This record gives sequence, structure tokens and C-alpha cells, in this order.
Amino acid sequence: MNKLKAIQGVVIILTSLIILGIGLVVYGLFNRGKETVSENIIDTKSINIPETIISEPRGSIFSEIQSCGENICLRVRGGEENERIIILSSQGQVIRKIRLDFSD
Repeated sequence: MNKLKAIQGVVIILTSLIILGIGLVVYGLFNRGKETVSENIIDTKSINIPETIISEPRGSIFSEIQSCGENICLRVRGGEENERIIILSSQGQVIRKIRLDFSD
């Protein structure tokens, strides 16, 4: 009889742990997206970002961004100009602008 009570005790403990675990998972799922907005706000005054790194006309779209060795190559289209490639240094300075003109 003592073996039966021991097995019953183990089953009760394991069942309690399973129910507690499921409750914690459900609690975590419901409270996962309830972060406050103030935690995600970045103070832009403390970041030193130049106003304009690349001066391109309004309506320009960066269609492709690739690394070119130590530099970054941006493929830009639109903005009432032909398609062009801008090569930026790792410090964000414009090294070269290449205009792509495919007309004959």
C-alpha cells in the first residue's frame, strides 16, 4: 500500500508541475506584446547624425544596397534623373557618383 501512495504522490506532483508550466506559458504569451512605448524611444538629441549625407532630388528611391569592399554602393533611381550608383565610404562620405545612361 505504501508503494501505491508513493506513486500517487509522484503523479500529483508531476501533474501540478505540468499545470503550472502551462499557466506560465499562457501568461507569457498574453503579456509578450505589452511593452511600454517609453522603453522603445531613442533620444535623437544624443545621437550625432549629419542632416544630409547624400543630396539627391526628391522622389529618389534606393533600389539596391551592396557592400563594395570597404565601401557601400547604393543604386538609386527616380527623382527626375537617370539611374545612378553612389559609392559611400565607411564614414558615410560620398566617394563617387556614377550616372547610368543606357540611351544610344
